[in-house]
Amino acid sequence: AASAAAPAAGDEAASEAPTPSQLQGRFDAASSPAVGLVVGLSDDELSAVHRLEAMGFPFDRALEAYVACDKDEMLAANFLFDSQ
Repeated sequence: AASAAAPAAGDEAASEAPTPSQLQGRFDAASSPAVGLVVGLSDDELSAVHRLEAMGFPFDRALEAYVACDKDEMLAANFLFDSQ
C-alpha cells in the first residue's frame, strides 16, 4: 500500500509547471554549442514557433524556448519575455 502512494506523489510533482530556473537549465542545455538540437515539429508546432518569432524573438531562440518548455507556447512566450 505504501508503494502505491509513492507513484501518486511523483505523478503530482510531474504535473506541476517547471520553475524558471528549471526552464533556464533546459534552455541553456538546448542552446549549448556542444549539444545539437534536432527537433521534429508538426505543422501546428512550427506555427507556434513562428508566432513566438512574430513577437520579435529570433527564430532559433523561439524554437529553443518552445522545445525547452515542452512545446508549451504560452510558457515559452512567458520565458522569452522574462529572460529579456
